[in-house]
Amino acid sequence: IEHFTRLTTLYLYNTNVTDLDLSKNIKLTSLDCYKNKLTNLNISHNTMLKYLDCHSNQLEVLDTRNNTNLINLFCYDNKLSLLSLENLEKLKKLECYKNNLTALYVKNNTKLIELNGYGNQIPYLDVSSNTALTSLCFSDNRISAIDVSNNTALTSLNCSENGMKSIDISQN
Repeated sequence: IEHFTRLTTLYLYNTNVTDLDLSKNIKLTSLDCYKNKLTNLNISHNTMLKYLDCHSNQLEVLDTRNNTNLINLFCYDNKLSLLSLENLEKLKKLECYKNNLTALYVKNNTKLIELNGYGNQIPYLDVSSNTALTSLCFSDNRISAIDVSNNTALTSLNCSENGMKSIDISQN
């Protein structure tokens, strides 16, 4: 694939691929590589990437630090224990459910509209700075406290099956 340097869209799903290095495909804007057996995905040089769907793989690490143009990220049903989103200020939709996440920091992702992270190990979630959020699903985690203050755009909230002790819905 590295010889296709003009490639902007790649569909590579439902195969037995375990390693995918797209570092030479710097014009890539859309990547569908779900339902494979990926343990390694190198997208570190794909700074134009706007859409990434890598769900249902075996990924333990997903490095998106350089993918600052990402708008949609679907990385659910992997083995991720850490997901770094600090540089993804354009991110609008994130589906990271059914992983091994123990924390999720989304304070810088102020354009988020949909966030789905059910089935992880997250004990606390603060989405108070995500005022554009309309849909939030964080059921079946370890959340004892959640801060949804300032989230007046929410139309769907699911935080069931947690050890909830507090939910902050106040307006600051």
